[in-house]
Amino acid sequence: MKEPKIYVGGVPVVLILGTAMLVAGLYYIYMEAVSFAPEYKSELVMASYAVVLMSGIWIIYRRDMESRRSVYICGMALGIATILQNLFFMSDDEYGYDFFLGFFTILLGVAEMAFSVAYLFQYRNVVNKLLILSGVQVLMVVIPIFMKWYSGEPLDDIIVDYYTTFPMIAVHVIYMWILTREGIWVPSPASKIEKNLVALEDMLHTDRHMYMTPSDLDVFLDSARWKNVYEGPVERETAIELRGEDHSVRMLVQKMKGDDVPHAAVFSGDTRQFVQGFRFDMVDVMVAEDRGSVKVYGYDGMFVRILVRDPPVKKGARSRMSEAADKGKSSENKGSGTCGPEDL
Repeated sequence: MKEPKIYVGGVPVVLILGTAMLVAGLYYIYMEAVSFAPEYKSELVMASYAVVLMSGIWIIYRRDMESRRSVYICGMALGIATILQNLFFMSDDEYGYDFFLGFFTILLGVAEMAFSVAYLFQYRNVVNKLLILSGVQVLMVVIPIFMKWYSGEPLDDIIVDYYTTFPMIAVHVIYMWILTREGIWVPSPASKIEKNLVALEDMLHTDRHMYMTPSDLDVFLDSARWKNVYEGPVERETAIELRGEDHSVRMLVQKMKGDDVPHAAVFSGDTRQFVQGFRFDMVDVMVAEDRGSVKVYGYDGMFVRILVRDPPVKKGARSRMSEAADKGKSSENKGSGTCGPEDL
């Protein structure tokens, strides 16, 4: 089953990553076209940005892909680009400071590619490792820039020295920001099992005092107030919250196209759970005369009894209401001219 898309501020993660990589590649091409440091041109650096640019174009072109796959492609492209760029820096300073720094960064790029593959196949939760790798790579560029600036080197010379890395830093920062978004993390098998058990416990061990509100009952009984579904086999549906002392569950009621008998399903109140819930048919519905409960009858003698009442007033709200009532009574007494023992 295809995973749902992940959005950040209403924009799909796929488009954010693809656009960042596309802009970085185009920016580098522009800088090369008007380069003020032609001696820094290198086939390795150009190849690194070609990888980033083509990956960004591919992600945007296939923007319907799963968010997880776009994170994988971005991580792989950044890892390859990191390796290519640092091979260039190593060749420029044989066995010097830049050589060993570039060699260490190449290892980071290889690790980034490996963890990206692991993330794609959900082998384990490696998002934190990808975050650390990207953060270290950014620091390994930012710290030397800061040290040169602090030592008094002209800013123009620093820009000339590092202009090929600035777009890559920007992509890494956006990539790290995306990795911190909810939905990117891959739940571990143990976490999935735990959520399933919690969901099953909520549905199978429901609170005997579980109830729906009178307003929900009105919606439940009037199918004309249900939400219309224009695609798929469902014609109309509504979701009713069944509240309890310990936890709540949701009852989804659906009327299928061409079927007069509505179907109901009970779900865990936790929207992050993986269990779909159990279903039953609603052959008949009977409401008590005092509207204090409702019975839902299904096939083979099955029925469900649900209480109907208003939610309890919170203690703080009750005390505030009591204080207001007391003040009202006090003002009424004063206005009517009556006197109490304290007035004697």
